[in-house]
Amino acid sequence: MSLNRSRHVILALRRACGRQRNFCSYVVAGQSRLTNEEVRKKRTQLFSKEKERQSALITRVEKIEVKYTGPLEQCTLVMNKNLSTPHDCARHIHESLVQRAVIAEVDGRSWDMCRPLTQDCELTFQFYRDRYPYFVNKAFWRAGSFLLGYIVEHAFKDNFYVQLHSWPQPQVRSGSFVYNIDLNIENWQPREDELHVLSGMGRRLTAGGHRFERLEVDASLALKIFEDNKYKVEQIPRIASMSATGNSVTLYRLLDHVDI
Repeated sequence: MSLNRSRHVILALRRACGRQRNFCSYVVAGQSRLTNEEVRKKRTQLFSKEKERQSALITRVEKIEVKYTGPLEQCTLVMNKNLSTPHDCARHIHESLVQRAVIAEVDGRSWDMCRPLTQDCELTFQFYRDRYPYFVNKAFWRAGSFLLGYIVEHAFKDNFYVQLHSWPQPQVRSGSFVYNIDLNIENWQPREDELHVLSGMGRRLTAGGHRFERLEVDASLALKIFEDNKYKVEQIPRIASMSATGNSVTLYRLLDHVDI
């Protein structure tokens, strides 16, 4: 997913900074024994370890049939159960689908492009210019908030401990997405040059063509991964209770940034 207009990033940062003054409490320096960089390293290591563990559970590759309908010629693909993703299918069909598809639709349900397929299914893709792009837009705005969290976590020096809080509904009319963030700075008023630096980070990040990784984990592991963020620790039990299993949390990773 790409964000081509930098004004979205600037507006989002303005919004985030403004909301931060309204709700965030001052975080005492030294509250966490780890720095922002150390916390990121710890999270991505735990993410990788769990991803490897889950992959090792697949001891035999089973084949599934994926019936594709949509733009270009309809076809049936033979893919790997619990391994192949809609993105993999798009690569087999045509490069244009790889570049244009935002999310997939599997047996009538919205499906992440990076989420493994679990059974024989019917597959189609959704695009920005679809007539009814509700789920496409939802994915776009949520991904924007995710990237905003990435930017802020990487932008500040380690003496400012950053804790990502929550992602309110996007302000669609103003063209901005939002992430509530607790900064170790009291009453920060960002200067225009600071906003430009943050926006530049966003442009470079989205220009890199990086892809999200998706991983479902047990709530206990999610608590361990985010044990250095007091807000995520509070939120995880509720999020897990609303999952299909009642005890799982879906995580995403972009480069070294892991979030819910």
